[in-house]
Amino acid sequence: MYGKKCFDMRKLLIISILLLYSNISNAVNNAAQNKQKDEILNNDKSLDEDIKDYFTDEDGNILEPAKIPLLKATMKNWKVLVGNVDGRKICYAFSKPFAKVGNHKDSRDAYLMVIYFNKKRQDVNISMGFSFKTGSIVQISVDGKQFSANTKESIAIPNHQGIDSEIVKSMIYAKRVLVKGDSRIGTYGVDAYSCDNFQDVYAKLIELCDFM
Repeated sequence: MYGKKCFDMRKLLIISILLLYSNISNAVNNAAQNKQKDEILNNDKSLDEDIKDYFTDEDGNILEPAKIPLLKATMKNWKVLVGNVDGRKICYAFSKPFAKVGNHKDSRDAYLMVIYFNKKRQDVNISMGFSFKTGSIVQISVDGKQFSANTKESIAIPNHQGIDSEIVKSMIYAKRVLVKGDSRIGTYGVDAYSCDNFQDVYAKLIELCDFM
């Protein structure tokens, strides 16, 4: 009788271990599937028609197709692209706001772009979809941490060297970025960007373009 109980206990223990292993395996598989849904990889010849018009030269002319960065991955609200500048690979993370408010009547085609050179240098470009008020400053809030950017025409860039990298570093651990700016016709806008998965986006930038 005692031997039968021991056998039953061992049998129950083995079944419990198998069930636990099965649950862990399912959890790992589900996590892998979710990550695959969040990150859609693209081939080296993928030209993203939706955002190619955002890449221009110094005169504002759209770059010829051969010079436009190619789409490498779509990760939730972010797109990761790779381009070539003077023979060197440069990476880009591009996102559009999930929410826009303000009193600007015309539709605004806003975006936030991180240009990744290496771990020591990243640039931040912001557009709010209108021409900025001359000499105005764009306010940037990364989970409450405040930054500012100078404006020129329809582009805003951080106003001190090194601020770009601080913004990007803050975004890695943040939930959202808020951007507020004034237009040259007296209107204003506030845009909200998601950073929920920016840590993964940043890791992809390092994977594709880091040479340090």
